[in-house]
Amino acid sequence: ILLQQLDTREMASSSAQGGYEHDFIDAVRDDLTCQICQLPARDPQQTTCCGKVYCKSCINRLQSSDCPNCECCLVSEGSKQYFPDKASDRRIKLLKTKCDHHKKG
Repeated sequence: ILLQQLDTREMASSSAQGGYEHDFIDAVRDDLTCQICQLPARDPQQTTCCGKVYCKSCINRLQSSDCPNCECCLVSEGSKQYFPDKASDRRIKLLKTKCDHHKKG
């Protein structure tokens, strides 16, 4: 199953927070992993300071405005120092996952 297919079902759920908690067939590359929740980033955002990827919900929940990786300011004079990373989003959504019921046989 492609993650893209699973994502449309999850988007209906307003409680979806953090990264994707699916059982992936192949290992997920580190550059697609949120630096906060350590899962493949959901709605990935890339920082302009160090280029690291975070889930949108994770970066929005940060208590401080500093980047967890390099401690630069993520919010400066009202503007955000991160942007939607559409390339990472495409790569993440093309990852293959095991069926949700694969453990049941």
